[in-house]
Amino acid sequence: MFHIGHLLLIQRAAKRCRHLIVGVVSDEFNLHNKKRLPCIPYEDRAAIVGAIEGVAEVVRVEHRQSVIDTWEKHPYDCYFSGDDHVGADFTRDMEKHGIEVAFFPYTQKISSTKLREQIGGSEGEATSLRKEVLFLPYKASMWDSMESVWQAVCRDEDCHAVVMPIPYADLNADGSVRRWNCERDKFPDYVPTVDWQSYDLARQKPAVIYIHNPYDDGNRITMVESEFFSRNLRKYTDMLVYIPYFAWTGVWPGNHLNLPCYEQVDKIIVQSPCYRVSGNGWYEGDKANLEDVMPAGKVKVLGSPKIDRMLQAAQNYALPDGWQEKLGRKKTVFYNTTVSPLMAYGKRGMKKMWQVYHTMRKKPDMSFIWRPHPLLEGMLESQRPELLEEYRKWKTAMQSLPQVIYDDTADLERSVAISDGYIGEYSSVAQLFASLGKPIFYNDMLLGPAEDDAEYHLAGQFMLVDEDVIYFWADYWNALCQMHLDNGTVEVLYQKQPSGFSVGNYACLFKIGTHLVLTPNNAGKILDYNLQTRTAVEVPLIAPLETGNLRYGIVYGEMVIMLGFRYESIIAYEPASSVIETLCRIPKEILDKRSESHEFLLGKPCLMANVLYVPVINANQILSLDLVSRKCQIYTVGPEEAGYGYATAYAGNIWLAPWLGGPLTVWNPPTGVMQVFDQFPHDFSFSNLPGIDETQFFRETVACGHYWWLLPMKANMVLRLDMETGEVKAVDMGFPLDAPQNEHYQQLQYVWCGDAMDGLVYIWTGADRKIHCLQNETGEEVAVYSPQMPADEAQQIRHELGREDFYEVYVWGQVAAIFEDGISRTPEAFFDYVKSGRHDGRWQQEAFCKITANGDGSCGEKIHQYVMSELTAKRGE
Repeated sequence: MFHIGHLLLIQRAAKRCRHLIVGVVSDEFNLHNKKRLPCIPYEDRAAIVGAIEGVAEVVRVEHRQSVIDTWEKHPYDCYFSGDDHVGADFTRDMEKHGIEVAFFPYTQKISSTKLREQIGGSEGEATSLRKEVLFLPYKASMWDSMESVWQAVCRDEDCHAVVMPIPYADLNADGSVRRWNCERDKFPDYVPTVDWQSYDLARQKPAVIYIHNPYDDGNRITMVESEFFSRNLRKYTDMLVYIPYFAWTGVWPGNHLNLPCYEQVDKIIVQSPCYRVSGNGWYEGDKANLEDVMPAGKVKVLGSPKIDRMLQAAQNYALPDGWQEKLGRKKTVFYNTTVSPLMAYGKRGMKKMWQVYHTMRKKPDMSFIWRPHPLLEGMLESQRPELLEEYRKWKTAMQSLPQVIYDDTADLERSVAISDGYIGEYSSVAQLFASLGKPIFYNDMLLGPAEDDAEYHLAGQFMLVDEDVIYFWADYWNALCQMHLDNGTVEVLYQKQPSGFSVGNYACLFKIGTHLVLTPNNAGKILDYNLQTRTAVEVPLIAPLETGNLRYGIVYGEMVIMLGFRYESIIAYEPASSVIETLCRIPKEILDKRSESHEFLLGKPCLMANVLYVPVINANQILSLDLVSRKCQIYTVGPEEAGYGYATAYAGNIWLAPWLGGPLTVWNPPTGVMQVFDQFPHDFSFSNLPGIDETQFFRETVACGHYWWLLPMKANMVLRLDMETGEVKAVDMGFPLDAPQNEHYQQLQYVWCGDAMDGLVYIWTGADRKIHCLQNETGEEVAVYSPQMPADEAQQIRHELGREDFYEVYVWGQVAAIFEDGISRTPEAFFDYVKSGRHDGRWQQEAFCKITANGDGSCGEKIHQYVMSELTAKRGE
């Protein structure tokens, strides 16, 4: 507490020198040395001191700084101090450096301690009159989600802060306890903590309790002691507050929508005003936010204390022993390994981790800080024991690299502050890098060509067979390509400029004259490529969505009719004029069918005469659109549980295939007569792959003559329907579709796409990344094509990473990140980008602040003020 004694010392010192530098200790200095925050924060104390006549400069003094450290940063000739420090050790150090030390009489009758006693009585009396605020962290590494709130409580003279780390158990796969832990000894030394066994909740009855574990007994990996379940804490406080242990923006995690503590707590503090809800029927146009699906009146957008902690750490950190030798002056990349990749991808996730290791090994001129998720190894022990030995082998290899620092400390923010970039998976840790304007690179678990591959096997998400070529879009290459059927060579026709997240930009490909037209899915513009002029134009949609615009299309005269997943209109595009026309708005009856289980609207259409027939996805309805009169009509076809996704026309009938499961159906529009065909081959089955609904049948359908080929998403066989007899048979592809031929290949679905021409059906399979050509009538294979590009040619279309590779604010909230594409955006390319020092993070920080509340470091104070005002209102004080 600043008093007259401090003022007199400064005035005396000012008279003895021409340029007076005054050191003001930081708030953290007080925490470390006096175990409490000052009543007046540093910024205010510095302003007061700076306003005193004779003070030329005010400098911040941290608790880790010695007086010699301060002198080296701010050289001076004489050190002024009160005579209560005569004989102190630091004075001898200063004399050794030739610094004069001058002492002034210390005001014995005035001290901060005496002033506090006069204002508030004894410490015990003051505490008894103050509101007790209890913090219940369980993992020391997650304390940063509470620290700035605790600091704000410590500054509040009307409150008394108590930090009590609580015990938690690591669980076995069957839910039994493997071991108990309490991490009280791992908390920062400036944070006073109490023993959980010595604190009586029923007697103390704290006014406020903060928690950051929302699971109670609902987590498969860890569990806090039952005494501290939210339903039990509820009995002992007037204000129970949950602060998420993670920092996150964009789409609120789906597995955090209905957690045990939500019904018990009074308030849920969240970081972003822009949250969307994944898989719960909300769309950009609805302008829905998290409050709409969370318990009423509980959610408050105030930011994340983790960001406060990060901003503080960026200004003040000390290196542990041995770190400086490895860091030197080299650029440093932070490597984050989380729980999800190994849980979801198993061996494929391990393969990616080895790929990153080998890339790091080739970069001795850089340094890397590897920080595994604190629960990772425990998760493997209980949930994925078959990976444990391989993980430990990889861990040993990582720790043996001289350029790698293994960080398992509780101080996450220090490592973020030291590092120049981030590589890893989607994680709240990446948000901390965004707050500091540092580049972020997201690994794709499904990418990583074999090290001995001399050629790059391309992946096509859709294709068009035309005479002697196959046109396709290479998603990760972000390129329109053609493969010549006579020799299998691949040529890049057009490569779209880097634009952040490139996967899924387009969904279908059509040819009208010399034009190749691509329907925009995640892109907001139609891509129109002219084969004759070899140029491309992009035609913007009206009010495009960020993802899932137009999935399907069909050629009608000189137009391509487009419709699909989430865009609420059916449109027509004419390449000759580059004009888009809206044919109809999707009826409200269909829009209202969107639900928590799916948000897609229309499936693959067919054309009969001048009428377009479109299945309503996962419903027993067909939307018809007369392309002459532009009139729409909705038909109900089959029982309510029917769910269609694909349609084709043959002999005056409409054949319908299911979206999420069920039989095939044939329907005659004029008569309304329908018939069900449910006799699939007896060994027709499904497998579960990451990210795909477990019952989704088909990826694509191809009509050729009187056969309708049904290409599986995850089923174990290609089916061929005879539309004259209704018979369904399996097609022998020569190998099992559900057994990948190369573990490096992406296989989110067993078949990527297909097309037909001149009695031949072409199927691009995911297991081997090859196009199989089969006779339509017999199902026999007649040719196999392997779309490849030699490595030297691939090198020619690569580009150096730059600003255009970053997606500024992606729909999922991954701010200013590069998404791996396996071509230009690779771990090695990212390391080179970081090493170059080209990154300017100012725009990145600006983008982050748009979607984060109180991203200026004031979050903790705002949370405390809000909670106390809510407490006052609840108590009626």
